[in-house]
Amino acid sequence: EASNNMDFEMAAVYRDQIRAVQSVLEGQRVVAVSDTNQDIIGMFREADSCEMAIAFVRAGRVVDTTSFSMRRVELPDEEVIAAVLSQYYGEDGPASEAIPDEILVPVLPESALGVEEWLSERRGRKAKLIHPKRGARADLLRLAMDNAQHAFTEKRRSAVDMKERLA
Repeated sequence: EASNNMDFEMAAVYRDQIRAVQSVLEGQRVVAVSDTNQDIIGMFREADSCEMAIAFVRAGRVVDTTSFSMRRVELPDEEVIAAVLSQYYGEDGPASEAIPDEILVPVLPESALGVEEWLSERRGRKAKLIHPKRGARADLLRLAMDNAQHAFTEKRRSAVDMKERLA
């Protein structure tokens, strides 16, 4: 409809959103053969901005995704991941009661073994922190990284659109 009204910028936004939804739906089919529960953390950085995207895989299917932004981030990736893990899975974090079997990350935090022990202790049984380099886990991590970049781009586009409307 937007392209018929010659609003090509909005048509492009709608096209990108439709593609993103299709991508997620394709990924929801089956992403793993095992019943392992996984959280996959993707990260995209530009200057001092950082976008995090988390995909939640339960029994081999993507059941949910979320993303959030961080501004004025000057820490190295390893420290950003450590902070996200601490806040997200910590005592008052949104996933404090739902720590999965595996958490896939784009980089391992410093003292990854200590973080893994802390997660396992909080969970009450073994939790693995994994930085996959190839195979199905690496494919999932790439998808989460792409989701983080897409979320960053969409949020920036929305902010620009809002500024133009208010101008």
